[in-house]
Amino acid sequence: MEERANGIRITNIYPGEVETPLLDLRPVPLSEEKKAAMVHPEDIAACVIAIAKLPANVVVPELVITPSYQEYL
Repeated sequence: MEERANGIRITNIYPGEVETPLLDLRPVPLSEEKKAAMVHPEDIAACVIAIAKLPANVVVPELVITPSYQEYL
C-alpha cells in the first residue's frame, strides 16, 4: 500500500505442490504419474507473466495455485 502511489503492485503467490527437483529429496520417491499431476514451474511462470501484463489500474493481491487434486484450505 505504501508504494501504490509509485505504481508498484505486489502479488503474493501461494503455490501448492510444484514438480521441482526438490521433490527428489523426499524420503519416499514420488511416482512419475504423481509428478505429472502436480503444478509445474511453467504454470507458475505463466501466471506471473499474466499478472505482470495486467493494466496499471488492476492488482491481484493474492494468487493460490494448486494441482486439481490438492485440497485448498
